Amino acid sequence: MKTELTKNEDLTADISIVIEPEDYSSQFDSELKKLRSTVNIRGFRKGRTPKSFLLKRYGESVLYEIINKKLNEGLSQAVENSEDKFLGGPLVDESNEAVTLDPAAKKDYEFNFKIGIAPDIVVAGLNEPFEWYDVEVDDDKVTENLDQLRNQEGKRINVEEEFQGNDVVTFNAREMEGEEIRSDGLETTFDILIDDIPEEEIKNKILESKLGDKLVFDIYKISDVDDEEFVRKYLMNLEEDDADLEVNPIFEGEIVEATRHVPAELDEEFLEKYFGEEVTTEEEAKEKILENLKEQYDAQADQLLHHSVRERVMDQTEIALPDEFMKRWFLNDARDREQEISEEEMDTHYENTLKDGLKWQLIMEEWEKKYEIKVESEEIVERVQNQILQYLPPQNVNQEIVENFMNQILSDREQVAQYRNEVFVEKMFDQVKKDLELDKKPISIEDFIKVMEAKQKELQKDAEETFDLEEEE
Repeated sequence: MKTELTKNEDLTADISIVIEPEDYSSQFDSELKKLRSTVNIRGFRKGRTPKSFLLKRYGESVLYEIINKKLNEGLSQAVENSEDKFLGGPLVDESNEAVTLDPAAKKDYEFNFKIGIAPDIVVAGLNEPFEWYDVEVDDDKVTENLDQLRNQEGKRINVEEEFQGNDVVTFNAREMEGEEIRSDGLETTFDILIDDIPEEEIKNKILESKLGDKLVFDIYKISDVDDEEFVRKYLMNLEEDDADLEVNPIFEGEIVEATRHVPAELDEEFLEKYFGEEVTTEEEAKEKILENLKEQYDAQADQLLHHSVRERVMDQTEIALPDEFMKRWFLNDARDREQEISEEEMDTHYENTLKDGLKWQLIMEEWEKKYEIKVESEEIVERVQNQILQYLPPQNVNQEIVENFMNQILSDREQVAQYRNEVFVEKMFDQVKKDLELDKKPISIEDFIKVMEAKQKELQKDAEETFDLEEEE
């Protein structure tokens, strides 16, 4: 078998493969002999079918399988023996004449392909400093975070007097007529959070009251939801059948119950649950929270840095691509996957999305080679486990549940590939970051959140504009 790879100036290469009779004749004859000994053809005894008959009925299909296998071997050999790196995969040359197989003749079969060549690149844009946000986590944020954890583990207790804004009071309310209770009026029971009451006069009266006290109010002014349908359904407890029922909005309400949410105590059980056995005091808990918050914000700052690095590197690194070949390759690949797409649609998709994706892939591969990035299976398992623990409520975390989720994820090849890519990108970026000059900019949490939101809007706008361009085409 003769293979030849010839590089062209447009970053493509021509691959010529000639399969000669000595490459396939022996195997072809052997396959026919096997057929002769196994097939049952009416009119012939088993093992006595004439060769001419076998050639006529099975020869082309047998030869096709052999030639196709040899062809794939030749393509692999041509690619592997080259020092170049290729893009896409071999495509039949459009000028190639159709090959007709002739099982009865011993002749050469020639095939011609084209393949894209990956260009040599020099990654640019990394010599100038990059801005990196150093988020300052203040004591108030740490205390707020600790209070949130305590509230999660808190409980409700009954209170009888000296009510507070975060107390929930239960009213047994009766409809009034004038200054008296209406004899056939509506009676209802509902709960209300004192802080949610919009009318300061009503709120202050409740705060000064105690269990069993009665006060008169407009039921539409005791809720922060100024909506008649809400009031009739959730405060008056009326059904749809009561739609025509007229109700006086003035009620006398008796406070029949009041409850208060009390945060969990900073005891040993609480501290161990959220921070581990090594944390035994409030100060140590706050130090742990500060450390965790700083890690979270630093990770988000790294995300912004990652975007900045990509934008500048993509803008300043010159990369030539075999565009026409790649458009054809992507089009063939899409159609092989039974996607309905025209050449014009692929041209637009390539220019708007795929081309940049190819460029970034080449840059990533350059970094992968430079930093010798490898992902071990243990790192994938650790990433999966950490993500599971992140989404499971603390009270539901046990080894059996975690292992069940892990087994489900790790048995899915696509998910494993996704996690592997996440670990790979993270490890690679960690290496790239070490080589960068960072201009660290102190910033408050509030301002950093604004920066993050602005970046998200920018990315969303870019994505929408790309989508709109493709839709217009």
